[in-house]
Amino acid sequence: MILSGYYEEHELLSWYEQGDISALQYIEHHSPGMGDRFKKWCHQYASMEDEAAAMDFLDEYNGLFLDSEELSTEKSNSIDNEMFENWRKDTQLLNDLCSSHAALHISLWRYRNPTSLDRHSCAADLNVPMEDIEKWWNVVDFLNFENNGHFQPIRLDENALGMAIFYLCTQQQVEMN
Repeated sequence: MILSGYYEEHELLSWYEQGDISALQYIEHHSPGMGDRFKKWCHQYASMEDEAAAMDFLDEYNGLFLDSEELSTEKSNSIDNEMFENWRKDTQLLNDLCSSHAALHISLWRYRNPTSLDRHSCAADLNVPMEDIEKWWNVVDFLNFENNGHFQPIRLDENALGMAIFYLCTQQQVEMN
Protein backbone atom coordinates (compact mmCIF):
# COMPACT_ATOMS: atom_id res chain seq x y z
CA MET A 1 0.00 0.00 0.00
CA ILE A 2 1.36 3.43 -0.93
CA LEU A 3 0.94 6.05 1.79
CA SER A 4 1.74 9.74 1.99
CA GLY A 5 1.53 12.00 5.02
CA TYR A 6 0.29 11.00 8.46
CA TYR A 7 -2.71 8.89 9.40
CA GLU A 8 -4.69 8.27 12.54
CA GLU A 9 -3.40 5.49 14.73
CA HIS A 10 -6.50 3.31 14.45
CA GLU A 11 -6.21 3.33 10.63
CA LEU A 12 -2.52 2.43 10.70
CA LEU A 13 -3.10 -0.29 13.27
CA SER A 14 -5.89 -1.81 11.21
CA TRP A 15 -3.78 -1.80 8.03
CA TYR A 16 -0.76 -3.17 9.88
CA GLU A 17 -2.75 -6.01 11.49
CA GLN A 18 -4.24 -6.91 8.09
CA GLY A 19 -0.77 -6.99 6.55
CA ASP A 20 -1.49 -4.09 4.19
CA ILE A 21 1.44 -2.02 5.48
CA SER A 22 4.79 -2.83 7.02
CA ALA A 23 5.97 -1.89 10.50
CA LEU A 24 8.26 0.71 8.93
CA GLN A 25 5.31 2.26 7.10
CA TYR A 26 3.31 2.31 10.34
CA ILE A 27 6.09 4.24 12.08
CA GLU A 28 6.80 6.56 9.15
CA HIS A 29 3.16 7.58 8.71
CA HIS A 30 2.17 7.75 12.39
CA SER A 31 3.79 11.05 13.41
CA PRO A 32 7.17 12.79 13.49
CA GLY A 33 7.38 11.88 17.18
CA MET A 34 6.96 8.17 16.45
CA GLY A 35 9.78 8.30 13.92
CA ASP A 36 12.01 10.09 16.42
CA ARG A 37 11.21 7.56 19.15
CA PHE A 38 12.00 4.70 16.74
CA LYS A 39 15.38 6.23 15.85
CA LYS A 40 16.24 6.71 19.54
CA TRP A 41 15.10 3.17 20.27
CA CYS A 42 17.31 1.79 17.48
CA HIS A 43 20.26 3.81 18.76
CA GLN A 44 19.65 2.64 22.32
CA TYR A 45 19.59 -1.02 21.27
CA ALA A 46 22.29 -0.63 18.59
CA SER A 47 19.83 -1.87 16.02
CA MET A 48 19.48 -1.18 12.31
CA GLU A 49 16.42 0.83 11.26
CA ASP A 50 14.93 -2.09 9.37
CA GLU A 51 11.65 -4.03 9.31
CA ALA A 52 12.68 -6.47 12.04
CA ALA A 53 13.61 -3.61 14.38
CA ALA A 54 10.40 -1.77 13.50
CA MET A 55 8.36 -4.86 14.41
CA ASP A 56 10.18 -5.19 17.75
CA PHE A 57 9.72 -1.48 18.42
CA LEU A 58 5.99 -1.66 17.70
CA ASP A 59 5.63 -4.68 19.99
CA GLU A 60 7.31 -2.72 22.76
CA TYR A 61 5.43 0.49 21.96
CA ASN A 62 2.05 -1.25 21.98
CA GLY A 63 2.98 -2.97 25.25
CA LEU A 64 3.87 0.39 26.82
CA PHE A 65 0.67 1.89 25.47
CA LEU A 66 -1.41 -0.87 27.01
CA ASP A 67 0.52 -0.59 30.29
CA SER A 68 0.08 3.19 30.32
CA GLU A 69 -3.64 2.74 29.61
CA GLU A 70 -3.92 0.46 32.66
CA LEU A 71 -1.87 2.89 34.77
CA SER A 72 -4.00 5.76 33.54
CA THR A 73 -7.19 3.96 34.54
CA GLU A 74 -5.77 3.13 37.96
CA LYS A 75 -4.66 6.72 38.45
CA SER A 76 -7.95 8.18 37.27
CA ASN A 77 -9.78 6.01 39.77
CA SER A 78 -7.53 7.17 42.60
CA ILE A 79 -7.29 10.89 41.72
CA ASP A 80 -9.35 13.21 43.86
CA ASN A 81 -12.30 13.90 41.57
CA GLU A 82 -13.17 16.94 43.65
CA MET A 83 -9.98 18.63 42.40
CA PHE A 84 -11.16 18.29 38.79
CA GLU A 85 -14.66 19.42 39.66
CA ASN A 86 -13.00 22.58 40.99
CA TRP A 87 -10.90 22.90 37.81
CA ARG A 88 -14.12 22.79 35.79
CA LYS A 89 -15.49 25.79 37.68
CA ASP A 90 -12.30 27.88 37.73
CA THR A 91 -12.55 30.17 34.70
CA GLN A 92 -9.15 31.77 35.36
CA LEU A 93 -7.42 28.38 35.60
CA LEU A 94 -9.05 27.25 32.35
CA ASN A 95 -7.97 30.47 30.62
CA ASP A 96 -4.43 29.99 31.93
CA LEU A 97 -4.43 26.35 30.84
CA CYS A 98 -5.66 27.23 27.38
CA SER A 99 -2.84 29.71 26.80
CA SER A 100 -0.02 27.99 28.71
CA HIS A 101 2.89 26.66 26.68
CA ALA A 102 4.26 25.09 29.87
CA ALA A 103 1.03 23.11 30.40
CA LEU A 104 1.20 21.85 26.82
CA HIS A 105 4.87 20.84 27.05
CA ILE A 106 4.48 19.21 30.47
CA SER A 107 1.47 17.23 29.25
CA LEU A 108 3.32 16.19 26.10
CA TRP A 109 6.30 15.09 28.23
CA ARG A 110 3.97 12.99 30.40
CA TYR A 111 2.43 11.28 27.34
CA ARG A 112 5.89 10.57 25.95
CA ASN A 113 7.04 9.22 29.34
CA PRO A 114 3.94 7.31 30.45
CA THR A 115 5.55 5.35 33.26
CA SER A 116 7.50 8.23 34.80
CA LEU A 117 6.25 10.14 37.81
CA ASP A 118 9.54 12.04 38.16
CA ARG A 119 8.61 15.70 38.16
CA HIS A 120 12.23 16.79 38.55
CA SER A 121 13.23 14.95 35.35
CA CYS A 122 10.36 16.62 33.54
CA ALA A 123 11.48 20.04 34.80
CA ALA A 124 15.07 19.36 33.77
CA ASP A 125 14.17 17.95 30.34
CA LEU A 126 11.90 20.91 29.55
CA ASN A 127 13.87 23.60 31.36
CA VAL A 128 10.66 24.58 33.16
CA PRO A 129 10.44 25.82 36.77
CA MET A 130 9.09 23.36 39.35
CA GLU A 131 6.29 25.85 40.05
CA ASP A 132 4.95 25.24 36.52
CA ILE A 133 5.46 21.48 36.86
CA GLU A 134 3.38 21.45 40.05
CA LYS A 135 0.68 23.67 38.56
CA TRP A 136 0.23 21.71 35.32
CA TRP A 137 1.27 18.14 36.22
CA ASN A 138 -2.35 16.94 36.46
CA VAL A 139 -3.51 18.24 33.06
CA VAL A 140 -3.13 14.71 31.63
CA ASP A 141 -5.27 13.35 34.47
CA PHE A 142 -7.82 16.12 33.86
CA LEU A 143 -8.02 15.08 30.20
CA ASN A 144 -8.55 11.49 31.35
CA PHE A 145 -11.18 12.59 33.88
CA GLU A 146 -13.10 14.49 31.22
CA ASN A 147 -12.93 11.53 28.82
CA ASN A 148 -14.36 8.81 31.05
CA GLY A 149 -11.04 7.75 32.54
CA HIS A 150 -8.87 7.58 29.43
CA PHE A 151 -7.67 10.01 26.81
CA GLN A 152 -5.01 9.25 24.21
CA PRO A 153 -4.11 11.96 21.68
CA ILE A 154 -4.23 10.99 18.02
CA ARG A 155 -0.57 11.97 17.73
CA LEU A 156 1.98 12.90 20.35
CA ASP A 157 2.77 16.34 19.02
CA GLU A 158 2.12 19.92 20.11
CA ASN A 159 -0.63 20.51 17.57
CA ALA A 160 -2.76 17.46 18.44
CA LEU A 161 -2.39 17.84 22.20
CA GLY A 162 -2.80 21.63 22.02
CA MET A 163 -6.10 21.18 20.18
CA ALA A 164 -7.27 18.66 22.79
CA ILE A 165 -6.46 21.07 25.63
CA PHE A 166 -8.09 23.98 23.79
CA TYR A 167 -11.22 21.91 23.16
CA LEU A 168 -11.34 20.85 26.80
CA CYS A 169 -11.05 24.45 28.03
CA THR A 170 -13.65 25.84 25.65
CA GLN A 171 -16.03 22.96 26.35
CA GLN A 172 -15.83 23.63 30.09
CA GLN A 173 -16.42 27.35 29.59
CA VAL A 174 -19.45 26.71 27.36
CA GLU A 175 -20.92 24.34 29.95
CA MET A 176 -20.50 27.00 32.66
CA ASN A 177 -22.61 29.51 30.68
